[in-house]
Amino acid sequence: MLLGNQLREARKERGLTQAELGAKLDVKAQQISDWECGQGMSKQTQRMIKNFINNGVQAFIEENTTINVSGGTQANIPAMEVEIKYLKKIIEEKDELIREIRSKREGLD
Repeated sequence: MLLGNQLREARKERGLTQAELGAKLDVKAQQISDWECGQGMSKQTQRMIKNFINNGVQAFIEENTTINVSGGTQANIPAMEVEIKYLKKIIEEKDELIREIRSKREGLD
């Protein structure tokens, strides 16, 4: 089976649309579509897709290139960016709940 077809099957097995998988990986749905059609896959992308098929989204994200920072430490920038976006979303949802609660309290006073 072609890698693109394997990606499509793995995505569907996990109940994800192309847009949802793209959002998790910080790429457009069109990129996911291209990959599923076997287009635009570098060797690194092929390795990442195989990792996703075998291990899921987090493994796909972690496969991205790491960079060296001070003291010889390595940082995975793409994975950190995804984590930051996820945390920002949680904070936004929390803030919205706080606004709703305050609004209801004001209505009771």
